[in-house]
Amino acid sequence: MLPYGYAYGRTGTHAVKEILEAVRTGRVIAEGCRGNSAWERPGQAAELAVRTATGEDGAGALSVVGTDGAAPRWEVTVAHTDGRRWQVTVEQGTSLPPRPESCGAALKSPARMDVVAVRPAP
Repeated sequence: MLPYGYAYGRTGTHAVKEILEAVRTGRVIAEGCRGNSAWERPGQAAELAVRTATGEDGAGALSVVGTDGAAPRWEVTVAHTDGRRWQVTVEQGTSLPPRPESCGAALKSPARMDVVAVRPAP
């Protein structure tokens, strides 16, 4: 969804209308959202987890400001424009059952980002 860069997965007509209305008013609907294209996959998962945990829906309110670690575990720092910060632990899992990652691709088990902890940062 432009101009914010959020991508959404499979969804129905009613949800699309809700998402479009949210975008018009500068909000993000977390349900069905796959993340913001500005962040790498662990950051996408972390930002959406903070949105869900806090109820924050402002499109520009959260930023991924740091990512430490490497597959299969990352510590991601997410910051709010008001100064609050969260540490989010993200682990890489495997999506099952196997499926194509794009049209015409071979079946495989793509990586999945699992958020295992969201906690306020000091």
